[in-house]
Amino acid sequence: MIQNRRRRRSGERGEALAYYFEALAEREGIEAVALVDERGGLLFGGGTAHGVYDMDEIAHAAMLTASGSEPDALDTITRGADFYACRIEAAGKSYVVTSLGKRVRRVSDAAKAIERILAA
Repeated sequence: MIQNRRRRRSGERGEALAYYFEALAEREGIEAVALVDERGGLLFGGGTAHGVYDMDEIAHAAMLTASGSEPDALDTITRGADFYACRIEAAGKSYVVTSLGKRVRRVSDAAKAIERILAA
């Protein structure tokens, strides 16, 4: 028997993304996590340290980092926390998953989850 670990569900994409990333951050102990679209727009930002970071600045830093450059004020933006950014493909588009404090383990699983949510 396959057990579904999801406790909350939503048919609305934005809310479903929020539920997924909130659960991911809680499960993996990530301070902040963000999903950024190919234009640098923040699709979701949150985590266990919600409200501590400016998630729009995190999104901008994620795009720069994923493109191979580092923002000048990265330590200020991240408040010295470890910063990770990884480009993924989902639903035929490019996104950046970024996290602070810890990296998102198994990013390929995150890409599959995002694909499933965006395809619904």
